[in-house]
Amino acid sequence: MEQELTAEQASALISIINSVKDHLSIVDRQYRYQIVNDAYLRATCRRRDEIVGHYVWDVIGDEAFQNLAKPNLDRCLRGHSVCYQAQFSFPGYDEPKVMEVTYEPVLDAQGAVNSVMVSTHDVTELERSKSQLSELANLDPLTRLPNRRHIREILSKALARAMRDDGECHVFFCDLNDFKCINDEAGHDQGDVVLCEVALRLRSVLRGHEDLGRWGGDEFLVVIAGSLSDAQRFGVVSRLRDALLQPIRIETGTYQLGISVGSAHYPDDGADLATLLRLGDSRMYQDKSNRSADSSF
Repeated sequence: MEQELTAEQASALISIINSVKDHLSIVDRQYRYQIVNDAYLRATCRRRDEIVGHYVWDVIGDEAFQNLAKPNLDRCLRGHSVCYQAQFSFPGYDEPKVMEVTYEPVLDAQGAVNSVMVSTHDVTELERSKSQLSELANLDPLTRLPNRRHIREILSKALARAMRDDGECHVFFCDLNDFKCINDEAGHDQGDVVLCEVALRLRSVLRGHEDLGRWGGDEFLVVIAGSLSDAQRFGVVSRLRDALLQPIRIETGTYQLGISVGSAHYPDDGADLATLLRLGDSRMYQDKSNRSADSSF
């Protein structure tokens, strides 16, 4: 048989709850707050008597209650635990926070659910760290384009979808002409400035569904999923060339760069990633050798 807490035990329990940095609250079956801890008060910028005994919608608003809190409270009151992540804006915080929210059933002496304990844990910094790690893993630190690993992954997924859906997939290799002279004359720092400008220009002539990545050095890769006619393929190459028609000005001078392009296409040129990459690369070098605008695709 369960015993009632003594006043001393209850006071100690409240002290423990208030020492927790997570937001804690207990809500009854009528959606009224029974208990909230100090962290919850700080987040909401309210006094305890403005929350305890009041309905949840009076504190968080009717829209948030109906769309988010009530469905989860109802599920928990039926005996199910609930856990999810979402972004919240709290009056007590300067910026929105990403929170992990957990709903746990609270049982009475007979084992029936009589209330719900809601705990909210701030995972903003954790998610920010994950985002930064993802950027490090997927983005080229200089141009902020997808790096070699990531653009290869994009191509691999596009190829898999094309094979599954009986569709098409296209890859365009791009290499700057005469870029070495910039590094030799102006230095690698200015060469990096040029690469960033090239990345911006190439990105500006591509459409939303056309992916651009840095393959390495002065090479870039364009991946396009979906059907392209010969004329549309030619249009892609023309757009990439036109992006560099205007000279690039840096501290040490003005440079006119060209671009060599070679492409390969599924299903016409092969059905595996290695074949498409090899053909696109060899056709790009063929284009670089003969400097013919239209011979590489």
